[in-house]
Amino acid sequence: MDVYIDDHKLIEEINKLHYRQFLEVHISPDDKDILVVFGSSDVPEPNYAFDEYNRSIWKYSLASKSWIQMTSPEEDSSKVAWCPLGLKIAFVYLNNGQKELGIMNRDGSDRRILTQSTFGGRDPFNGTTLCWSPNSQHLAYVVMPNGSKYGLAKKMKEKYRNPDDITIYKGGDDLYKKMRLELSVFESELHLIDVNTLEDRKVLSVKEKMIKLEQWFPEGNSLLISIGDELCRLNLDNGQCTSLYKGRIELTQMIGSEILMARRAANEIQAGKITDGEFQIENAVHSPGYNNQLHTWSNDGKYIVFSAQNGVTNALYTFSRANSQVNQITPINHAVWSPRHRAGAKSFHYS
Repeated sequence: MDVYIDDHKLIEEINKLHYRQFLEVHISPDDKDILVVFGSSDVPEPNYAFDEYNRSIWKYSLASKSWIQMTSPEEDSSKVAWCPLGLKIAFVYLNNGQKELGIMNRDGSDRRILTQSTFGGRDPFNGTTLCWSPNSQHLAYVVMPNGSKYGLAKKMKEKYRNPDDITIYKGGDDLYKKMRLELSVFESELHLIDVNTLEDRKVLSVKEKMIKLEQWFPEGNSLLISIGDELCRLNLDNGQCTSLYKGRIELTQMIGSEILMARRAANEIQAGKITDGEFQIENAVHSPGYNNQLHTWSNDGKYIVFSAQNGVTNALYTFSRANSQVNQITPINHAVWSPRHRAGAKSFHYS
């Protein structure tokens, strides 16, 4: 059945609504403003593969209940991070056809580009994480110089699907070996950049594994990072990486020097600490639904916020570390997470 709507204003409004998929949510350190990254996953498949969504950053004021658009969809801005003092915002955006890191003031003024990328990959910041130092002077970021695993896989598939270049491989694993060789160029790098002087230093490089930034240690010269399935402490002065835990890593949170972690197991939510190289489970609760998603720790480490599905929708829950009590905090008929609206819940800092 074909549907034709001869109403340009209505079509424009529908497109606007469809564009606003909640892809990221970030609360300011003083709990006064919320940054939201809007976008749409309905883009051509090649763009989707290379993390190109035409995203834009908007700021919502909790006091005035008003929205301000900070960047345009053409800039495809994402990976937003508030500095600890709440005065600056870091983000990834499209600049002259190349993804770069930038910062701007809280009100969107004094926008500056931090990097001058010369990476060979089309999507070097696909899946990256940004993390400010406690004094707001440095920004740690992860980059994939040859492109992301997803992007490399896309290029590989296009190469071997070319109907004009058909090769018959004899022997069981010839094609598999060639594909593995293509993907073996994947590497991730951790950089530290001074946001004032723009001095950019590569601290760590890892072949065939993804580095993820978790959090700064309180003293400010070390980072908690994950490399694949290994949780490590990285000394930024000498580049030494000390293994803290190896296994399945999900939702971490540092309270002082204590490392908390929550993870899913079957239909259970587990909470505990990383101690002596092990995940020590302190509490575990049965989930009230299925398709569980871990969203965030409360900033004091007392609660875990997660969603669980019931039927076609889901609800948001809190899990108390103190008494293992699970409380439902949103109605069951209000979806709080989906693959299209994947920002999830975030915790305020003082409430």
